[in-house]
Amino acid sequence: METRWKKGADGGLDTLKDELESWRTRLDELRVQAHLGHLEFKDKLADFGERLEPAMTQAEERLSGLAKGGATEVRNLARSLQSGWGEVRRSHAELAEEARRKAREEG
Repeated sequence: METRWKKGADGGLDTLKDELESWRTRLDELRVQAHLGHLEFKDKLADFGERLEPAMTQAEERLSGLAKGGATEVRNLARSLQSGWGEVRRSHAELAEEARRKAREEG
């Protein structure tokens, strides 16, 4: 069976140990980089949240104001329509009465 390790007096164990130590060192470096990246991400996320929070609060307030204002506008429109419909009925009644009166006068 062929191995990729050179066989020496130690049967390649030193080479294998060196390779494993190299991998362990690289793994430790990656862990440190990952931890630093995580900390940087948390800082950027916190900064983004601090900048975004006032905008979100303002948007929620505006939306709430629009909803309240919209309800008020709908109520005002309904009142105006009711008032306008009342005017139409009164005008119709007056015109109908005038038409009856003229019909009696002509009749």
